[in-house]
Amino acid sequence: MNRQETEIDTTNDDIIQNLLQCDDEEQLVETADRLKLWNYKPVVKRIAEVCGYRVLESASEELRNDREVALAIVKNEGLSLKFLPEQFKSDREIVLHAVKSHAHALKFVTDHALRNDREIILTAIRRDGYAVQYASEELRNDREIMLTAVQHHGYEIHFASKELTNDREIVLTSVKQHGDTLKNASEELQNDREIVLTAVKQHGSALQYASENLRNDREIVLQAVKKDESSLEFVGELLKNESEIIRKEAREMN
Repeated sequence: MNRQETEIDTTNDDIIQNLLQCDDEEQLVETADRLKLWNYKPVVKRIAEVCGYRVLESASEELRNDREVALAIVKNEGLSLKFLPEQFKSDREIVLHAVKSHAHALKFVTDHALRNDREIILTAIRRDGYAVQYASEELRNDREIMLTAVQHHGYEIHFASKELTNDREIVLTSVKQHGDTLKNASEELQNDREIVLTAVKQHGSALQYASENLRNDREIVLQAVKKDESSLEFVGELLKNESEIIRKEAREMN
């Protein structure tokens, strides 16, 4: 036994053994308080597993800086990484478990190398595509990572590199979910008929982000107005005189 363990009253062995199997937060904390167990690692680790970062309020300084306790905390709730000592925010295993629990734990990672770690970033964005915003610039220019992100939530294209906003599959995947993300596409893809048609079918006012050429495409304009009549204000110059006719046709389509 180490020093911590020998300080524990052995008459409480049965209570402690039961405590190590306990899932009740209040009972764990109350018993640890009553028996003064905040310096006893097995109990503190169990409280970390069940209560997460709450354990940090009462645990001894030594155990607040214990790696196994820290690991138990982030497995319970990834965002708890925020409250851990700085050394754990650059610990790969702890960070990986944190993002497995909650993708946005990435926000609290202090080591750039871990924000540039493909496994960690992919793990995070497979849980929540928005987490791609915390990735390194290099990985935000990684096609697999950005495609994975927009597959989960189209708005993530906002964080894509300029090069990837000209990637047809990424942009098409994005506008299928949120047509207005057409604004993030390259000029070339804002002139891609399939992409623009897909975008306006999903979000009529995405018409405003289309090229002038496609804002004069009657089918595209009709689909946009069918989805949202206010999109008429974005029609190209060649169709402006036909606004009322287009409005009527779009209503008939509905």
